[in-house]
Amino acid sequence: MDWEQYNVNLTLKLESWFEGVVGIQNKKFSNEEVLFELNKNTLDAFSAMVDVYSSGISFEDWIENEKVRQRQKSLQGKIGDLHELMILALGDSIKKRDPSVVSGYDKPLRIFDLYDDESENKWIAEIKNKHNTTKGEDRKASFEKLEKGLEIVGEGYNAYYVTIIRKAHKRVEQPFTPSDSTADRNKAHPNIIYLDGESFYTMVTEEEDALSRAFDVLKGILKRRFDINTVNEPLLDSLKQFTFFKVKININQADIAALTSLNGIGPKTAEKIIAYREQLDGFSSIDQLLNIPRLTLEILQPSIEFIEV
Repeated sequence: MDWEQYNVNLTLKLESWFEGVVGIQNKKFSNEEVLFELNKNTLDAFSAMVDVYSSGISFEDWIENEKVRQRQKSLQGKIGDLHELMILALGDSIKKRDPSVVSGYDKPLRIFDLYDDESENKWIAEIKNKHNTTKGEDRKASFEKLEKGLEIVGEGYNAYYVTIIRKAHKRVEQPFTPSDSTADRNKAHPNIIYLDGESFYTMVTEEEDALSRAFDVLKGILKRRFDINTVNEPLLDSLKQFTFFKVKININQADIAALTSLNGIGPKTAEKIIAYREQLDGFSSIDQLLNIPRLTLEILQPSIEFIEV
Protein backbone atom coordinates (compact mmCIF):
# COMPACT_ATOMS: atom_id res chain seq x y z
CA MET A 1 0.00 0.00 0.00
CA ASP A 2 1.40 3.38 -1.06
CA TRP A 3 0.43 5.60 1.86
CA GLU A 4 1.88 8.75 0.28
CA GLN A 5 -0.43 8.23 -2.69
CA TYR A 6 -3.29 7.51 -0.29
CA ASN A 7 -2.63 10.90 1.30
CA VAL A 8 -2.93 12.55 -2.10
CA ASN A 9 -6.05 10.56 -3.07
CA LEU A 10 -7.84 11.24 0.21
CA THR A 11 -6.96 14.95 0.17
CA LEU A 12 -8.53 15.28 -3.28
CA LYS A 13 -11.67 13.41 -2.26
CA LEU A 14 -12.07 15.54 0.86
CA GLU A 15 -11.81 18.93 -0.84
CA SER A 16 -15.50 19.41 -1.60
CA TRP A 17 -16.46 17.47 1.53
CA PHE A 18 -14.59 20.00 3.68
CA GLU A 19 -16.57 22.82 2.08
CA GLY A 20 -19.78 21.07 3.07
CA VAL A 21 -18.58 20.67 6.66
CA VAL A 22 -17.59 24.33 6.91
CA GLY A 23 -20.92 25.33 5.36
CA ILE A 24 -22.79 23.45 8.07
CA GLN A 25 -20.62 24.98 10.80
CA ASN A 26 -21.34 28.47 9.48
CA LYS A 27 -25.05 27.98 8.75
CA LYS A 28 -27.38 30.39 10.55
CA PHE A 29 -30.64 28.70 11.50
CA SER A 30 -33.78 30.79 11.91
CA ASN A 31 -36.16 30.09 14.78
CA GLU A 32 -38.75 28.86 12.26
CA GLU A 33 -36.29 26.42 10.65
CA VAL A 34 -35.38 24.90 14.00
CA LEU A 35 -39.00 24.51 15.09
CA PHE A 36 -39.92 22.97 11.74
CA GLU A 37 -37.08 20.41 11.98
CA LEU A 38 -38.01 19.55 15.57
CA ASN A 39 -41.64 19.02 14.64
CA LYS A 40 -40.62 16.89 11.66
CA ASN A 41 -38.18 14.67 13.50
CA THR A 42 -38.56 14.61 17.27
CA LEU A 43 -40.66 17.15 19.17
CA ASP A 44 -44.18 18.43 18.64
CA ALA A 45 -45.53 21.62 20.25
CA PHE A 46 -46.64 19.74 23.37
CA SER A 47 -43.27 18.03 23.91
CA ALA A 48 -41.38 21.23 23.14
CA MET A 49 -43.38 23.16 25.75
CA VAL A 50 -42.62 20.52 28.41
CA ASP A 51 -38.94 20.59 27.44
CA VAL A 52 -38.77 24.40 27.71
CA TYR A 53 -40.36 24.53 31.14
CA SER A 54 -38.54 21.51 32.56
CA SER A 55 -35.19 22.93 31.37
CA GLY A 56 -35.73 25.99 33.55
CA ILE A 57 -34.50 28.38 30.85
CA SER A 58 -36.15 31.00 28.68
CA PHE A 59 -37.67 30.08 25.36
CA GLU A 60 -35.03 32.22 23.61
CA ASP A 61 -32.19 30.30 25.27
CA TRP A 62 -33.91 27.00 24.54
CA ILE A 63 -34.17 27.92 20.84
CA GLU A 64 -30.46 28.82 20.74
CA ASN A 65 -29.59 25.44 22.28
CA GLU A 66 -31.73 23.71 19.66
CA LYS A 67 -29.90 25.57 16.89
CA VAL A 68 -26.64 24.12 18.19
CA ARG A 69 -28.14 20.64 18.30
CA GLN A 70 -29.54 20.98 14.78
CA ARG A 71 -26.13 22.05 13.51
CA GLN A 72 -24.50 19.08 15.24
CA LYS A 73 -27.09 16.72 13.77
CA SER A 74 -26.46 18.06 10.25
CA LEU A 75 -22.73 17.78 10.82
CA GLN A 76 -23.01 14.16 11.95
CA GLY A 77 -24.91 13.36 8.77
CA LYS A 78 -22.09 14.84 6.71
CA ILE A 79 -19.42 13.08 8.73
CA GLY A 80 -21.28 9.84 8.02
CA ASP A 81 -19.91 10.05 4.47
CA LEU A 82 -16.32 10.19 5.70
CA HIS A 83 -15.65 6.45 5.95
CA GLU A 84 -16.82 5.86 2.40
CA LEU A 85 -14.43 8.55 1.15
CA MET A 86 -11.56 7.06 3.16
CA ILE A 87 -12.19 3.60 1.68
CA LEU A 88 -12.59 4.93 -1.87
CA ALA A 89 -9.14 6.54 -1.54
CA LEU A 90 -7.54 3.15 -0.84
CA GLY A 91 -7.45 2.21 -4.51
CA ASP A 92 -8.63 3.18 -7.98
CA SER A 93 -10.47 -0.13 -8.36
CA ILE A 94 -12.83 0.70 -5.46
CA LYS A 95 -16.00 2.46 -6.61
CA LYS A 96 -19.24 3.80 -5.19
CA ARG A 97 -22.41 2.30 -6.66
CA ASP A 98 -24.93 4.73 -8.08
CA PRO A 99 -28.63 4.18 -7.35
CA SER A 100 -30.50 2.18 -9.96
CA VAL A 101 -33.86 0.51 -10.45
CA VAL A 102 -33.71 -3.07 -9.21
CA SER A 103 -36.28 -5.79 -9.72
CA GLY A 104 -38.42 -6.18 -6.62
CA TYR A 105 -38.03 -2.58 -5.41
CA ASP A 106 -40.29 0.40 -6.15
CA LYS A 107 -37.62 3.11 -6.28
CA PRO A 108 -33.96 3.39 -7.33
CA LEU A 109 -31.61 1.95 -4.71
CA ARG A 110 -27.88 1.67 -4.26
CA ILE A 111 -28.32 -1.88 -2.88
CA PHE A 112 -24.69 -1.84 -1.73
CA ASP A 113 -22.38 1.09 -0.97
CA LEU A 114 -18.98 0.22 -2.45
CA TYR A 115 -17.56 -2.45 -4.72
CA ASP A 116 -14.37 -3.67 -6.35
CA ASP A 117 -14.81 -5.51 -9.64
CA GLU A 118 -11.18 -5.31 -10.78
CA SER A 119 -9.08 -6.83 -8.01
CA GLU A 120 -8.45 -10.54 -7.62
CA ASN A 121 -10.75 -10.54 -4.60
CA LYS A 122 -13.98 -9.08 -6.01
CA TRP A 123 -16.42 -7.75 -3.45
CA ILE A 124 -19.42 -5.58 -2.67
CA ALA A 125 -19.88 -3.95 0.74
CA GLU A 126 -22.30 -2.03 2.90
CA ILE A 127 -20.45 0.32 5.25
CA LYS A 128 -21.74 1.29 8.70
CA ASN A 129 -19.86 3.69 10.95
CA LYS A 130 -20.45 1.73 14.17
CA HIS A 131 -21.64 -1.69 15.28
CA ASN A 132 -24.78 -0.20 16.87
CA THR A 133 -25.76 2.11 13.99
CA THR A 134 -28.62 -0.16 12.93
CA LYS A 135 -31.36 -2.17 14.63
CA GLY A 136 -32.38 -5.75 13.95
CA GLU A 137 -34.82 -5.01 11.14
CA ASP A 138 -32.30 -2.68 9.50
CA ARG A 139 -29.63 -5.40 9.59
CA LYS A 140 -32.10 -7.82 8.02
CA ALA A 141 -32.75 -5.26 5.26
CA SER A 142 -28.98 -4.86 4.77
CA PHE A 143 -28.63 -8.63 4.40
CA GLU A 144 -31.40 -8.74 1.81
CA LYS A 145 -29.82 -5.90 -0.17
CA LEU A 146 -26.42 -7.60 -0.11
CA GLU A 147 -28.06 -10.84 -1.19
CA LYS A 148 -29.71 -8.97 -4.06
CA GLY A 149 -26.36 -7.32 -4.81
CA LEU A 150 -24.68 -10.72 -5.24
CA GLU A 151 -27.40 -11.67 -7.70
CA ILE A 152 -26.69 -8.49 -9.67
CA VAL A 153 -22.89 -8.82 -9.84
CA GLY A 154 -22.91 -12.56 -10.49
CA GLU A 155 -20.52 -15.28 -9.34
CA GLY A 156 -17.04 -14.72 -7.95
CA TYR A 157 -17.90 -11.98 -5.43
CA ASN A 158 -18.06 -11.83 -1.66
CA ALA A 159 -20.41 -9.40 0.13
CA TYR A 160 -19.27 -7.64 3.29
CA TYR A 161 -21.33 -5.99 6.00
CA VAL A 162 -18.74 -3.69 7.57
CA THR A 163 -18.95 -1.87 10.89
CA ILE A 164 -15.91 0.41 11.05
CA ILE A 165 -15.98 0.66 14.85
CA ARG A 166 -16.52 -2.75 16.41
CA LYS A 167 -18.26 -3.63 19.65
CA ALA A 168 -15.33 -5.00 21.64
CA HIS A 169 -11.59 -5.70 21.52
CA LYS A 170 -11.89 -8.78 19.36
CA ARG A 171 -11.90 -8.44 15.59
CA VAL A 172 -14.94 -9.72 13.73
CA GLU A 173 -14.88 -11.98 10.68
CA GLN A 174 -17.88 -14.26 10.62
CA PRO A 175 -21.03 -15.04 8.61
CA PHE A 176 -23.48 -12.16 8.67
CA THR A 177 -26.61 -13.76 10.12
CA PRO A 178 -29.20 -11.20 11.23
CA SER A 179 -32.39 -12.46 12.78
CA ASP A 180 -35.49 -12.66 10.60
CA SER A 181 -38.29 -12.27 13.13
CA THR A 182 -40.97 -12.90 10.50
CA ALA A 183 -39.56 -16.35 9.71
CA ASP A 184 -38.24 -17.08 13.22
CA ARG A 185 -34.76 -17.89 11.95
CA ASN A 186 -31.42 -16.31 11.18
CA LYS A 187 -30.72 -15.35 7.61
CA ALA A 188 -27.51 -16.80 6.16
CA HIS A 189 -25.52 -16.86 2.93
CA PRO A 190 -22.07 -18.44 2.47
CA ASN A 191 -20.72 -15.33 0.70
CA ILE A 192 -22.12 -12.62 3.00
CA ILE A 193 -19.59 -11.86 5.74
CA TYR A 194 -19.58 -9.53 8.74
CA LEU A 195 -16.28 -7.64 9.18
CA ASP A 196 -15.08 -4.95 11.56
CA GLY A 197 -13.26 -1.93 10.14
CA GLU A 198 -9.73 -3.12 10.90
CA SER A 199 -10.35 -6.49 9.26
CA PHE A 200 -11.89 -4.82 6.20
CA TYR A 201 -8.99 -2.37 5.75
CA THR A 202 -6.57 -5.28 6.20
CA MET A 203 -8.38 -7.29 3.53
CA VAL A 204 -8.31 -4.41 1.04
CA THR A 205 -4.68 -3.35 1.65
CA GLU A 206 -3.13 -6.61 2.92
CA GLU A 207 -1.64 -4.62 5.83
CA GLU A 208 -2.57 -5.43 9.43
CA ASP A 209 -2.44 -1.85 10.69
CA ALA A 210 -4.12 -0.26 7.67
CA LEU A 211 -7.04 1.37 9.51
CA SER A 212 -4.66 2.86 12.06
CA ARG A 213 -2.44 4.23 9.28
CA ALA A 214 -5.48 5.64 7.46
CA PHE A 215 -6.42 7.44 10.70
CA ASP A 216 -2.93 8.98 10.82
CA VAL A 217 -3.24 10.15 7.21
CA LEU A 218 -6.59 11.79 7.98
CA LYS A 219 -5.11 13.42 11.08
CA GLY A 220 -2.32 14.92 8.97
CA ILE A 221 -4.82 16.26 6.43
CA LEU A 222 -6.96 17.81 9.19
CA LYS A 223 -3.93 19.41 10.82
CA ARG A 224 -2.97 21.07 7.54
CA ARG A 225 -6.51 22.07 6.66
CA PHE A 226 -7.59 23.46 10.02
CA ASP A 227 -4.21 24.44 11.46
CA ILE A 228 -4.64 22.21 14.51
CA ASN A 229 -2.54 23.34 17.45
CA THR A 230 0.05 20.85 18.73
CA VAL A 231 -1.63 21.17 22.15
CA ASN A 232 -4.37 18.94 20.73
CA GLU A 233 -1.94 16.15 19.79
CA PRO A 234 -2.47 14.14 23.03
CA LEU A 235 -6.24 14.37 22.54
CA LEU A 236 -5.98 13.12 18.96
CA ASP A 237 -3.81 10.20 20.11
CA SER A 238 -6.32 9.38 22.86
CA LEU A 239 -9.14 9.40 20.32
CA LYS A 240 -7.22 6.92 18.19
CA GLN A 241 -6.49 4.63 21.13
CA PHE A 242 -10.11 4.66 22.22
CA THR A 243 -11.47 4.12 18.73
CA PHE A 244 -9.27 1.13 18.02
CA PHE A 245 -9.70 -0.29 21.54
CA LYS A 246 -5.97 -0.20 22.27
CA VAL A 247 -6.37 1.74 25.50
CA LYS A 248 -5.77 -0.22 28.72
CA ILE A 249 -8.34 -0.20 31.50
CA ASN A 250 -7.20 0.11 35.09
CA ILE A 251 -9.20 -2.57 36.85
CA ASN A 252 -8.99 -0.67 40.15
CA GLN A 253 -10.47 2.51 38.69
CA ALA A 254 -12.79 1.36 35.90
CA ASP A 255 -16.51 2.05 36.17
CA ILE A 256 -19.27 -0.11 34.69
CA ALA A 257 -19.04 1.59 31.27
CA ALA A 258 -15.30 0.92 31.01
CA LEU A 259 -15.62 -2.68 32.20
CA THR A 260 -18.42 -3.54 29.77
CA SER A 261 -16.24 -2.34 26.88
CA LEU A 262 -14.11 -5.44 27.56
CA ASN A 263 -14.97 -8.47 25.48
CA GLY A 264 -17.39 -10.85 27.22
CA ILE A 265 -18.14 -8.66 30.26
CA GLY A 266 -21.73 -7.47 30.63
CA PRO A 267 -23.28 -5.05 33.15
CA LYS A 268 -24.00 -7.73 35.80
CA THR A 269 -20.44 -9.08 35.69
CA ALA A 270 -19.13 -5.52 35.81
CA GLU A 271 -21.17 -4.90 38.97
CA LYS A 272 -19.72 -8.07 40.53
CA ILE A 273 -16.19 -6.93 39.66
CA ILE A 274 -16.75 -3.56 41.33
CA ALA A 275 -18.33 -5.17 44.42
CA TYR A 276 -15.45 -7.65 44.77
CA ARG A 277 -12.93 -4.83 44.24
CA GLU A 278 -14.48 -2.91 47.13
CA GLN A 279 -14.40 -6.05 49.27
CA LEU A 280 -10.68 -6.53 48.59
CA ASP A 281 -9.95 -2.81 48.84
CA GLY A 282 -8.50 -3.08 45.34
CA PHE A 283 -7.12 -5.88 43.16
CA SER A 284 -3.45 -6.79 43.44
CA SER A 285 -3.46 -9.07 40.38
CA ILE A 286 -5.67 -9.90 37.39
CA ASP A 287 -5.86 -13.51 38.63
CA GLN A 288 -8.15 -12.35 41.45
CA LEU A 289 -10.85 -11.69 38.86
CA LEU A 290 -11.21 -15.46 38.45
CA ASN A 291 -12.73 -15.62 41.95
CA ILE A 292 -15.80 -13.86 40.59
CA PRO A 293 -18.61 -16.34 39.78
CA ARG A 294 -18.91 -17.26 36.09
CA LEU A 295 -15.90 -15.13 35.10
CA THR A 296 -13.62 -17.78 33.62
CA LEU A 297 -10.19 -17.57 32.03
CA GLU A 298 -11.81 -18.42 28.69
CA ILE A 299 -14.02 -15.33 28.95
CA LEU A 300 -11.24 -13.12 30.28
CA GLN A 301 -8.42 -14.23 27.97
CA PRO A 302 -9.24 -11.98 24.95
CA SER A 303 -9.21 -8.90 27.23
CA ILE A 304 -6.22 -9.58 29.49
CA GLU A 305 -3.79 -7.47 27.44
CA PHE A 306 -6.15 -4.49 27.82
CA ILE A 307 -6.32 -4.67 31.63
CA GLU A 308 -3.85 -3.19 34.07
CA VAL A 309 -3.89 -3.27 37.86
